[in-house]
Amino acid sequence: MELTCKNYLLKTQMAVFGPSVTGPSQHAGIKMRSKRVMSGGCTVLPFPQVQRRRFIAKTAARLALSPAKTAERLLAAALDQQAKAMARKAIPAHLIDHESRQLESAIRAEVWRRVLLPNDVA
Repeated sequence: MELTCKNYLLKTQMAVFGPSVTGPSQHAGIKMRSKRVMSGGCTVLPFPQVQRRRFIAKTAARLALSPAKTAERLLAAALDQQAKAMARKAIPAHLIDHESRQLESAIRAEVWRRVLLPNDVA
């Protein structure tokens, strides 16, 4: 089966909402981030990794408690794992690189926030 934009969105919705989904726009709460291209297909854009606050906070907490060398290796492993997950979803390499850089920046910023403001509750 050819993976068109409509088929991809339906497959994604069925994975999230179960087999009761019959069309790509049945659930009003889902946000589809696709961009039409002239060939009739679509380019699927990844969900912005920097909006995954729980993942960023959890990873930053683990890194902040680790020695520097270990933290760098843990960060590299986490970024690599996320990049491989995006690659399995057939996201273009340039978008994977962009999202990985943004995710790394967000995690590093959160680590520094935790170091400089240890009692901050936000």
